[in-house]
Amino acid sequence: MSKMLSAMLWMTIIYALCIPQSKYKNELQPGVSTRRDAIRVLGQPIRTLSTTLFEYTPPAGAEKLIVEYRRGSDVIERIESHFIDSFSRDAMIAALKLPQQADVRKTNAQGKLVEYFREDAIVLTYSSAEARSGVKSLGYYSRELFDSALADEPSASQDSRASADSSGPAGGARLGPINYKASISQGDGKVLTFYRGTTPEQCQADCEKNRQCIAFTLIRAGAYNPNDPPMCYLMSEARKLTPSPCCITAIKTGSRQSQ
Repeated sequence: MSKMLSAMLWMTIIYALCIPQSKYKNELQPGVSTRRDAIRVLGQPIRTLSTTLFEYTPPAGAEKLIVEYRRGSDVIERIESHFIDSFSRDAMIAALKLPQQADVRKTNAQGKLVEYFREDAIVLTYSSAEARSGVKSLGYYSRELFDSALADEPSASQDSRASADSSGPAGGARLGPINYKASISQGDGKVLTFYRGTTPEQCQADCEKNRQCIAFTLIRAGAYNPNDPPMCYLMSEARKLTPSPCCITAIKTGSRQSQ
């Protein structure tokens, strides 16, 4: 396949996945659409990741499609497409008709650049800390979730890893003893971020370095389905632990929410 034809194909995929800005496939709008709408558009989920997170069959060009629901509700909070190949920032910005300057730019716990575009509540996550590495995932957020994600961000240029152990919700606190048979259940915590394919040690280290992280939970590989990879969840709220063989969990001692 020629480079020109390949580029045209990927641009077609980008446009199919991204337009219009505030809705996924022009049908699902976080903060408005519900679980019933998701089933109508996406079909039944193929994997349950937690009580609020579900994986659906990904569209062409994506390797994973995650939908997050509001706690205690059927309202969609977030829809995130994880792409097979990274897309250039210029192509993604053009397809989504986003401004060249993001409202907030930061580095997440995995060292990857994340850009937040306030007007359309869209979040772009890159393959590395550099924009030139390409966009690896695209998130459509509800207005409430988007505003919550940025509530503690003082500026667009701040690197969250650089200030990980500074003042903040968990500033000065350290993770307590790890419980190898416990989780943080729905209603007892709030997810800050999550990702797959990690170890308890890496999940713990990422939480230690993130000033907004109160606790972490690592869901063991195969805990719910035989082929599921391990999943690390960093929590911004954590009130108590629930005994469960599925997970490995620790809460920061000295934080306002530890017990």
